[in-house]
Amino acid sequence: MIVKKLIVALLLIIFLTFPTFGIQYDNVDALLENIPFMVENINLGNINILKYDDTIYVPINILPEKLNYKISIKDFIRVSYPKNYLDFSEASASKGEEFVYGEIISIDKKSNTFHLEQHIDDSSPIIDYTIGTTKDCIIVLKRNDRAMNIGFNDLKVGDSVGVVLTKEKLGRGVILK
Repeated sequence: MIVKKLIVALLLIIFLTFPTFGIQYDNVDALLENIPFMVENINLGNINILKYDDTIYVPINILPEKLNYKISIKDFIRVSYPKNYLDFSEASASKGEEFVYGEIISIDKKSNTFHLEQHIDDSSPIIDYTIGTTKDCIIVLKRNDRAMNIGFNDLKVGDSVGVVLTKEKLGRGVILK
């Protein structure tokens, strides 16, 4: 009885997997070419393409790279575009700059100053004063993988911000998350 069940199972496996072994693939005659990649009459270098049946195939990773975009493939393809906002550099300790972060508890929009309830960790300098901003202070609003510049008037009490302070203790860059 066990032998019959074993033979039936073996035959089922053979018949169920038979079509996968019986598939025959055809050869595809395609042409691989290296051509110049042009956008609006600007040569961005050469790329390898595949020509088949009057159709051109380009690897998906080449286009964003040539157009200065970044692609990350996780569960889906996500394209991140080049920065279209003005950013600022990180705090430079050698220039006497510091980075602090916290929640805005008061703001004076006439004098472009604000006071933070600071979120302190081991490396945070302790500040207990009103923070002014430089004339050319850059304020960046960041959400997920997008960012844009905003003005001082767009800040409000309750915003969580990171601030790069100059050695004069003025904010030269603010990140609003």
